[in-house]
Amino acid sequence: MEIGPRIHARFMILLFMIALVNAIVAPKDSVLGNSYKLIYIHLPISIISTLSIFFLSGVSYYYYFTKKKNLVLSFALSTLLLVILNLLLSIIFMNMTWGGFTFLEPRILFLILFEFLIALFIITLAFPPVVTLIYSIIQAVIATWSYFSLNNFSFQLHPLSVAEMSFIMKFPLIFTFPATLILYHQLALLINSKILDLGVD
Repeated sequence: MEIGPRIHARFMILLFMIALVNAIVAPKDSVLGNSYKLIYIHLPISIISTLSIFFLSGVSYYYYFTKKKNLVLSFALSTLLLVILNLLLSIIFMNMTWGGFTFLEPRILFLILFEFLIALFIITLAFPPVVTLIYSIIQAVIATWSYFSLNNFSFQLHPLSVAEMSFIMKFPLIFTFPATLILYHQLALLINSKILDLGVD
């Protein structure tokens, strides 16, 4: 492993450790108790994985002009892993807060759709680059429309907006957001090295 990735990994661990200490001392929520603290990991993963669908459109242009699929494939797989982790955290949060979960919750349905879209994106890499490029734009439109349609559902189990939390309760997010971004990048680099080992351009 190169020095650069090592420094990134250590910085990521440091940020998560600082966030953990802050999360421990943060006060309980009046309704959710300590279970709300999952948001310190859940929220950054949710936002970064959702926005990465637009990033995939950008790297699709790179793939279209260079015909090298290893970079776009590595970031697509990194995105897929974050979305799966986000889904698992959502299920854990539901169980901790409401004693169970349902796949009918709108945001759970959105995450399942998101996984499906990313999986299709990966499949398009088996076709000419122009197919991947066109699909990347289509999936971004579908994901955007689906996300903003969530508020149309009357059935919602999602907690209150983070904007309604006090500053001390939001403080650990200052550290977990950049740490999660580094995690996303590090995952992509690791996957990319494995792909190159397999001889995929």
